[in-house]
Amino acid sequence: MTGSSAANFDESMHSGAGRIGRMIVRPMSLFESKVSSGDISLGDLFDKKSFEMIKSNVTVDEYAKWIVKGGWPEGIDDLENQAIIKNVSYLDALIKEDVNKITKKTYNEMRMRKVIESLSRNTASEVPNTKIESDVKASGESISQNTLVDYLDVLNKLYIIEDLNSWSPNLSSKTVIRTSPARFFVDPSIGAAALGLTSKRLLTDFETFGLFFESLVLRDIRIYADINEGKVFRYKDSSGLEVDMVVRLNDGRWGAIEVKMGSHQFDQAANNLRSLANKIDTSKMMKPSFLAIVTATQYAYVREDGVLVLPLGVLKN
Repeated sequence: MTGSSAANFDESMHSGAGRIGRMIVRPMSLFESKVSSGDISLGDLFDKKSFEMIKSNVTVDEYAKWIVKGGWPEGIDDLENQAIIKNVSYLDALIKEDVNKITKKTYNEMRMRKVIESLSRNTASEVPNTKIESDVKASGESISQNTLVDYLDVLNKLYIIEDLNSWSPNLSSKTVIRTSPARFFVDPSIGAAALGLTSKRLLTDFETFGLFFESLVLRDIRIYADINEGKVFRYKDSSGLEVDMVVRLNDGRWGAIEVKMGSHQFDQAANNLRSLANKIDTSKMMKPSFLAIVTATQYAYVREDGVLVLPLGVLKN
């Protein structure tokens, strides 16, 4: 077993095939951080186990705090201001040192910082490279398309960013699937540190809060999916239908998730989920194991239309 590594990917080395197994060790989920009660597991959802109405004790204020703090093991017991100092220091070290250990190339510190800031402002969004390039240039830094691709590649290799790719199911119609990924950090606290966010700032800007909450949900769902031998995707097609997350297990089972902070968005989210389910060609693949809205509200329950409402604060693997 080895620890974290900033290996130079340009160096010629043995791949380790047949001798070394590789796995991604993600930050800690809210359940691992002892924030989520863990009353409902992702595995249970795939097994279609029923549940009674459950109340989550995690408040909106707490979600804001954990977005800023992140799932870093050494910072779990930190106060928010202590966590912010650590996260900003980590980001500085990343930009000044770590990015230059990955390849033989040297990366401009200010340019890399502006790329990360643009990704932070556009987290959980389908933002093209041209928009990031434009953001960097607007700050007074020049960057070409090829250089930007190189910078993003380094951030991927360092496990700082992890795009959410598109799911291509078997559909009963000839609808065209859109394949552009959505941009995410492996932990929302990285983007929060880049923008200087605090929980108080998030609570006064619910548009930004909503995007970062979606990033928090994705972090946890990816952790829970990994344990269940699954992967997470997004869905978007040419008809305009979008679904935030689709969890697909290796055995073919799948479930769909919409992320909505408030209950006023539940009806539209449920319509999106049911619309996706109705588009699936069930002669070629399974029906969904579950359709769920993951939220920052208090109660977990089953809607009359069968769609589950699940506070993030009751979930586990």
